[in-house]
Amino acid sequence: MSFLPTVEQRSEVIERAINIEWLMALVICQHYFRMLRSDFLFEVLYDEYFNFGLKVAIILKICKPATQQEQDLRRVGRIRNQFAHLGPHVATSAKPSDFFVPDPHKPDQPVDFESLYGEFQSLTGRVEEFLGQALLATGGQLSTEPPFPT
Repeated sequence: MSFLPTVEQRSEVIERAINIEWLMALVICQHYFRMLRSDFLFEVLYDEYFNFGLKVAIILKICKPATQQEQDLRRVGRIRNQFAHLGPHVATSAKPSDFFVPDPHKPDQPVDFESLYGEFQSLTGRVEEFLGQALLATGGQLSTEPPFPT
């Protein structure tokens, strides 16, 4: 069991959460404007204070997801936050293998990043599928091409 996330795990969780946040932004734009509006996307939805949780709240109003879909979406955000923000490491001895990140709800216990990573992996496909379907339902489309000229 690993009590410290690897750089690769942390990076993958954050990158995949960014992709999920992008999908949420596309659904929001499509719902309110029936098109992708770059000014709204970059000036409003990508403002530093327009966080993942606020996007989730709007998605829940737009899509009215099933309870499990809502729980999955919220859980992805919580796991992302744990990988992005939890620290510092606590040393229980001089050996690096004894370092751990305390769980904020049970500070005497370490966060089990390995389990969180596995849970994140199991949730993201369902969340991405839900958001992709929501985008299509609002008249949007999925593409492998960037939406804006580069």
